[in-house]
Amino acid sequence: MADANIYLALGDSLTAGYGVGRNNSFATLYYHFLTRQQPNLLYVNAALNGLTTQGLARMLTCNRHLRLLIPRSRLITITTGSNDLLTWGKAYFVGYPISPDLLISQMAINYNIIAAQLRSLQPTALVQIATLYNPLPPSSVAATAQVLIQQANTALAQTAAQYNFELIPLNKAINRNTLGPDSLHPSAFGQQQIAREFARGLYRA
Repeated sequence: MADANIYLALGDSLTAGYGVGRNNSFATLYYHFLTRQQPNLLYVNAALNGLTTQGLARMLTCNRHLRLLIPRSRLITITTGSNDLLTWGKAYFVGYPISPDLLISQMAINYNIIAAQLRSLQPTALVQIATLYNPLPPSSVAATAQVLIQQANTALAQTAAQYNFELIPLNKAINRNTLGPDSLHPSAFGQQQIAREFARGLYRA
């Protein structure tokens, strides 16, 4: 699209820059990198803390302002899924566990809705979607979470392949040394590492 000149950042607290501020989020850092080659590129960060895959799917279906922005976007980045797993974790700890199979199945459905909505509105944009990472220290719960993360990432990879999205692996960018004080979200350094992973993805796209 000739008038597509927006970098649209979608997703959860990772994109919103929880703990470090939106100006230090990977999306903002990535945007500054992109403007070196595309000085006229515009930037919209539509991320929301706590957003789930279902929430993002609903936004893309019902948010009129967002649906007007998408056709004007040449690049879209997405981080989503971590809050779905956090919901599972909270239910697990209070003794009302959610079926892991049901969780992953619903996430896969939501990923498909997200991708279908984006491609119906903007079939040519580069869409980069991040994999999920495991911030938990070694434990039995972390091991269970890792299985779910791997299954969710498999669903993500299948969606990415089907809709020609680029998958951005975050397992190398996020580890115990790049997490912030809450041990869940990236530190400022972690956000920098994520921005680098997205930038590297440009050369694979």
